[in-house]
Amino acid sequence: HVTLMHKPRGSKGLWLAINSGDHIRVTKGKGKRLKMDIRTTFEITSQEINIFLGLADATGACQLIPSGQNSGLLVEKFLVTPSSPSPTTSSSSSSSSTSSTTGGTYCVEVLLKLSRLSRLMCVCVKT
Repeated sequence: HVTLMHKPRGSKGLWLAINSGDHIRVTKGKGKRLKMDIRTTFEITSQEINIFLGLADATGACQLIPSGQNSGLLVEKFLVTPSSPSPTTSSSSSSSSTSSTTGGTYCVEVLLKLSRLSRLMCVCVKT
């Protein structure tokens, strides 16, 4: 599950989800910070995720540009944290106790800086 968020004017610093068709304000010369939350059942690293900026032209065709210095979309932070491990199972005997945790979900937080103005934009994640 992927959620893309921004801090709109007047939100008092709260991150709000960007839905399909939403218009967001990007300050010319300053850009816009975006936050992407990815929920997954397996641990991933920044090398296993590709983030693209999709720019639509006048015909509606979308060109995918990999994130980076010259793309207008820069990854500023990438953080993976376990969000809810599955229940711990314990077995005990008179002399020892063992505990193990398997599965669970992970939360990947990606902070992005958008510095490119576009009439239509999509952010794609490819794992």
